[in-house]
Amino acid sequence: MNIIKKILSQPVESVGSIGEARKNGFARLNIYTLHDLLYHFPRRYEDRRIVSLDNIELYGKFAVCLKVNSKPNAIYAKSYPIIKFTASEVARANTAEDGAAEVSPDEFEETGKQVDIAFFNADYLKSVFKQGNIYIFYGKISANFVKYEMVNPKFEPYYGEEKNTPFYPVYRKNPVITQNIIIKSLDSVFRLIKNNYDELDFLPEYIRNKYNLCSIGFALQNIHNPKSEHELKMAKDRFIFEDFFLYSFALGWLKSRREFIPAHKYEADIDMGEFYSALPFTLTSAQQRAIDEIIGDMTAQIKPMNRLVQGDVGSGKTMIAAAAAFFACRNGTQTAMMAPTDILATQHF
Repeated sequence: MNIIKKILSQPVESVGSIGEARKNGFARLNIYTLHDLLYHFPRRYEDRRIVSLDNIELYGKFAVCLKVNSKPNAIYAKSYPIIKFTASEVARANTAEDGAAEVSPDEFEETGKQVDIAFFNADYLKSVFKQGNIYIFYGKISANFVKYEMVNPKFEPYYGEEKNTPFYPVYRKNPVITQNIIIKSLDSVFRLIKNNYDELDFLPEYIRNKYNLCSIGFALQNIHNPKSEHELKMAKDRFIFEDFFLYSFALGWLKSRREFIPAHKYEADIDMGEFYSALPFTLTSAQQRAIDEIIGDMTAQIKPMNRLVQGDVGSGKTMIAAAAAFFACRNGTQTAMMAPTDILATQHF
């Protein structure tokens, strides 16, 4: 086992502060290993590209860059705290140094537009926001002729255009496993497998070049933290291609396998009358023909049978499968009948 596969086979609780409760929370998301976590892709993305207040629309959510102007103040209504403060829209000055290690408020110019911010039942935020600091606020923005307002927006400190996430990933979660827990846990996984992505790439280089596909490392990083629409599309294209590639490979492998592996030959003189007499109805001619053809294959052909029975709901497809299972059972062999959902499996049982 190579290094990266050994790392990703570790249980999910091996990173971060994941105790028994979070371990069980991850299990409810079918996440048991670091590999499961790495391939727990976002179900959608929030477009947090910064826009000007002049360009917001009545509907939708937007991300704006604001500087906190007033000290957060707590107002209590029916014992529930409401945190309020005022922030002003700012824009990065042309003289700002791109790629600087730290972003200084002095690099910004105020546009003159004010936004009233309110958070309900979040008393802890009084100590989070500092006057003069710059944040990206994301959410619905209401406006009138006097001012703008945001209620319970999502927020993050402004680190710079190149560091903040323009397309924020939104994951499937539960009450125990929040977005932040998933994101922080993924950060830990990415640090563990840094510079070892190539070991995960099963697509040959000539295939990637032929179909203009990105590497697996690029795809994983940009499916979780895309910096642009183009990079997100490249990551999605890679994983969509992977799905079809593996599906086609599996079909080809099964087909070639049938060419070389002999089939079990069943005895033809099995009385199916016991099965038919147990049915509370008489078979249609199409149902009887399908069963006869299946039994014919099982008793005569050299290669393993591979059939698709197609029909409308209620046409008897499951009954035909049951007839084949009965025939195999009377020949002394075992049968496994699978269903795509728990509900259907329970109905069959």
